[in-house]
Amino acid sequence: MRYRSNIQSLVFLALLASVAIVLSYYERFIPMPVAVPGMKLGLANTITVAAFYFFRKKQVFAVVIIRIVITTLLTGNVMGFVYSLAGGLLSFVGMALLHQFLLKWLTPIGISVMGAYLHNIAQLTVLAIITGSVTVAISYSPMIMAASLATGLFVGITANFFKDNILGNFIKPQPQSLQQCEVQD
Repeated sequence: MRYRSNIQSLVFLALLASVAIVLSYYERFIPMPVAVPGMKLGLANTITVAAFYFFRKKQVFAVVIIRIVITTLLTGNVMGFVYSLAGGLLSFVGMALLHQFLLKWLTPIGISVMGAYLHNIAQLTVLAIITGSVTVAISYSPMIMAASLATGLFVGITANFFKDNILGNFIKPQPQSLQQCEVQD
């Protein structure tokens, strides 16, 4: 048999996508101490970071894309979609690579901080392309990169708690190799 049934995985992935959508939608109402347009805590990334420990990368990728698309449909913010998609894709790739190759040395906190940096690098790149000015993107970068550290730490600590105390009580972690895979009768 499989490590975890397809139905169980589908149900938990739908639940995680739903939680990520709710977090993504409502975090827009949390005031940020620095007035940078579009800056948010990235609470939905708590789900992404924790999900890497329980699901395959393609399943986590599906949660990220579903969250971005549905949140865009709920808010009607097409420009937000462009920024979120660019940030979500780059941060997913970076976090997936870190999880794949450096899992022994990194905690969810380190993976989250790198994801936050990559997310903001992608968004600054989109800003430079849309405005046609690298100077505008560079002028925002010190504040945004400092915020990446703070929000990445917060999201990573939260993801670590969520992974250990909430998800860990309901589902088994995804095996990292075939040798770790348990066969259930």
